[in-house]
Amino acid sequence: PFVKKGVTFFYYYYIYPLMRINKNVLFILLFVLANIVFAQRYNFKTFNTKHGLGNSSVNAFFQSSEGYLWYATQGGGLSRFDGKTFKNFTKDDGLISNDIISVLEDKNHTLWVGTIEGLSTFNGKSFNNYSEKDGIGAFTIYGVNEFKDGSVWISTFGGGVKVFSTD
Repeated sequence: PFVKKGVTFFYYYYIYPLMRINKNVLFILLFVLANIVFAQRYNFKTFNTKHGLGNSSVNAFFQSSEGYLWYATQGGGLSRFDGKTFKNFTKDDGLISNDIISVLEDKNHTLWVGTIEGLSTFNGKSFNNYSEKDGIGAFTIYGVNEFKDGSVWISTFGGGVKVFSTD
């Protein structure tokens, strides 16, 4: 093929053949290349039982005032993560149940742990359990929330709302 006067080598061998391609094919090619070049990549890290988490089904989590991440797991108890390793707390450690739904830290740094069998509190050393005999009823605890006055409100399945007061 002949080269037109003033047309550079680059144009003749690289640009001109692209102009001969169907415009739809060129559009698709450019769209795919743009997505490959400019696609945003997310950096997700997964933690599961292989890493020490009590169970891979996590119902809730939060960060405590000491910086620990606490995970409420379904069947694996309460898992504490320090950024490197997990420590798991189960019925063997004093929890009322290993099926945990909610967790909260109050202003006194006590953990309130809502389970399918009642409520546990953790002072950093040991657990106290509350169930039907303590007036909380035999209900699943879905939520725990502390108010400014220090009272802790507990939402249950079928038992309404319970209020623990410091008074």
